Amino acid sequence: MIYKIDKDKIKIWDFVKNAENNVQFNEQIRISRVSINSSNDKIAVWGGDVGQKDPKLYIIDLPTSKKIYELDVLYDFQWYGSDSLLISDGNAMHQLTFKDGKYRKLIKFSRIKIGPSEISVSHDLSKFAFVKWKNDNKKLCVYDFNSSSILQFKPSLYNYTWLDNEKLVYNYGDGLKILQISDGKSIILLKDINSLIKRAGIQNEYIKDLLNIVRKDDKILNMIEKPVFFNERLYFSVFCANKTEKRIGIASIKNDLSDIRFHFYGTIGLIGGYYIMNNPEIIGVYIYPNKLVGEKFKAEIQYFQDNKKIEFKEYHPILNSYIPTYL
Repeated sequence: MIYKIDKDKIKIWDFVKNAENNVQFNEQIRISRVSINSSNDKIAVWGGDVGQKDPKLYIIDLPTSKKIYELDVLYDFQWYGSDSLLISDGNAMHQLTFKDGKYRKLIKFSRIKIGPSEISVSHDLSKFAFVKWKNDNKKLCVYDFNSSSILQFKPSLYNYTWLDNEKLVYNYGDGLKILQISDGKSIILLKDINSLIKRAGIQNEYIKDLLNIVRKDDKILNMIEKPVFFNERLYFSVFCANKTEKRIGIASIKNDLSDIRFHFYGTIGLIGGYYIMNNPEIIGVYIYPNKLVGEKFKAEIQYFQDNKKIEFKEYHPILNSYIPTYL
């Protein structure tokens, strides 16, 4: 799903239903994020007003446009199922349950000036992960609802995603690793683009093109990063460049590293982030110019289906609870 603001309305486009829903929204704020719950009947709208006061979070019932909650949320939040929220205020992590209105503290953080963020929830709702700063490193932590315990893992990382309820995939160097929550051990999934080519095989024209760039010059940059697991596929961004050529893209692959698909593939710009729609054949990609090499164009989110651009100008992605909030 995607949205755009039109005066006192939030226009929501559903790629599955191929239909638009208008939600009444009269708050005068600059919206930073809109996310939807698991049952697709409520949205959370987060942003600050023009007076630069503390950010507000509004929970809106989609069928009626009724405002259910208005909260001060200073740092980060994430949906937990259909009727609950996880909220970071910078000092602690809280859970708000709509049914009984209870607001309970899950985790208290001491001596943290920059609060925990980048929250995502496991598929069975038994755990949630988040990132916090420790010295100059970002450490991944997992909270277990069953034991009310928290685990902190050794790898310093910048992007991660739930692979299943016991494993996460995260960025490491130029590739991806799998972290097993039970013992904290990590194994390499994809070392870099070379390993992707080797393990996936020559399956399509995009892989052939990447292989040609890799072969032309030993001094290349090649990275796989920003993993997102959705709809039984692992998505990631691709960057490959030698002295004269560059390729960027968003690809996905099955767990056994077969059936690689490119949802977007290009030669201009850099990828700041990407978003998978409720129709997983459609993605939104934030592309911005690399000014170091003289690229000049407007940075924006562009939408693609099967690597073909589709026009949805001024629309922004609606996030869900499986995707960490850094994207």
